[in-house]
Amino acid sequence: MLSILSIISALWMGALVSIGGLVIPLLFKILEKSIAGKIAGEIFINLNIFGLASGLIIILLLNQAVKSSGKQLFSSGITLHVKKCKFYALWMILCIIMLIFITYIIYNAKYTSDFILANKITLEMFKVLHTFSSIIYGVLTLFSIILYIQVTKLLQNNYR
Repeated sequence: MLSILSIISALWMGALVSIGGLVIPLLFKILEKSIAGKIAGEIFINLNIFGLASGLIIILLLNQAVKSSGKQLFSSGITLHVKKCKFYALWMILCIIMLIFITYIIYNAKYTSDFILANKITLEMFKVLHTFSSIIYGVLTLFSIILYIQVTKLLQNNYR
């Protein structure tokens, strides 16, 4: 079960790093900005859904590991790693919820003519939302790296 946890956290971290650091910058380098923006919006929507599912699965697997193993398997040090993993997974889920909301506003305001906010969003508001979402994405990526490290420590301590 802990191996599955490690795989999921690695996939989540890898998706965040590769999409944010490689895919999106290449889109804007290769394609016209409006097309790249539309594709990026779709990618981020799907990445957020994947992230929510990953975060919930990680928390459920951690809970299941603690329940099924009893106190013999988890020493106080390992229990601390479980709590840290849950902490980072919960914060990541909160970040994703904020990103979903922001992505929804930006995407619909730019690419849907019948959306209520389409006529109300200004260039300044777009810049603020984009900056805020970039900061949240950076924090989310950092948390994914920390979560992966914590899950790896948990896995190593469990098999000693």
